[in-house]
Parts: sequence; structure tokens; C-alpha cells
Amino acid sequence: MNVIKRPGGHRSRRYIFRKQNSLPVMELITEWPSWDQVAYRPADAERGTPLQATWEILPGLTVTYIEEDTIRSSFAMVTSRLGPETAGMAVAVFEVHPEVVTVDELIAELDSARGTNDEAVAVARAGLGAPLEPDERLVQRISSSLRSADDVIREGALWAVSYSEWPIFRKAVRQLAESDPNTFIKEFAAGVLDAFDRFGLEDS
Repeated sequence: MNVIKRPGGHRSRRYIFRKQNSLPVMELITEWPSWDQVAYRPADAERGTPLQATWEILPGLTVTYIEEDTIRSSFAMVTSRLGPETAGMAVAVFEVHPEVVTVDELIAELDSARGTNDEAVAVARAGLGAPLEPDERLVQRISSSLRSADDVIREGALWAVSYSEWPIFRKAVRQLAESDPNTFIKEFAAGVLDAFDRFGLEDS
């Protein structure tokens, strides 16, 4: 499955690039005559907004590029209001592009991460670049991070859950929302559950 139904249309998974600043890579990809840049917003540190650029392939079919500096990542995502089939061409480009990090590589990052901050970033990136269907290897690692005694790692795991949108995590997130000793984590977890509810993502 290359795209998934979401409110307003369909989206692909998020394709993480190998470099934090991969706008030049995106510009090379989008040199095709039919890919027109329709929006560009530079990063604004004061407002906490990341760099974002959008290209239109067809009316209703777009590719958006974002740089998430807090987790050292840049990624592209295809969105379509025209149905799942129309997204296939754009998705195929990123599925095979050599500058896109594979799921196996994200798992290797998790396994090799050392230190609290690196572990938190690695688990967040794993969720960011997760496939549309749950991967048991990622489920196990994100679940373990949700149970971490370290607040920073639990926060990173919640980011992973929010990015992946896998309802298999609902029970674990609900436990954090109800009983985590860190107020921020409790509120974050509650927000993730609210988002799942809005998307109609039921318990798995």
C-alpha cells in the first residue's frame, strides 16, 4: 500500500532524506516539467516553524518537503485529493530514490543510538519515516521507548506514535495520558489520542 486515506484525501508515508537539508535533492527531483512549485516558507526559529516547500504535480496532487530541525530530519510526503491511484507516480519516485532512508536503516539507527538525546531522536525519526502499515520491528522498539524511565525518550516515542498514526499504540499512549508522572508527557499523550480520534483510528 503506497497511500492511506485521511481526512480530505490520501497521503503517502513520509520519506526521510539522508541529509537534514535536502532541498537541493528535492529541487532536482521536481525538475520534471509537470512539477510546479506553488509554495515556499522559510524556517522561522522565533515562531518555531520549519522550512516547507510544496510542488503541484496535478491540481489536487502535491508533494510537500519539510525540514524538522529538532529531530535532524527532512522529508517529503505526497498528498492527493484525486484518489489513491493518482499518487502512484510521485510515490514511486521516492520509494526507489537513493537519498531516501529505508525502514531497515531507521531500525539500525535505533539499535545503534547511544545517549538519551540520540535515542529520542532515533525513535522519533523511526516514527516519522514509518511505513503505512505497522512493522513489528518498529512496534517493539517504539513500545519499549514508551515505557522508558527517561522523560526525553518517552517524549521521542510519543512523537514517533503521532507520526506513524498506528492505532496499535493506543493502549500504551492511554496509560501515559492517565498516569505519567510528567505533566507535559501526560498532556502530549492526551493530544495524540485526540488526534487518533479525529482521524478515526480505532484500537488495534
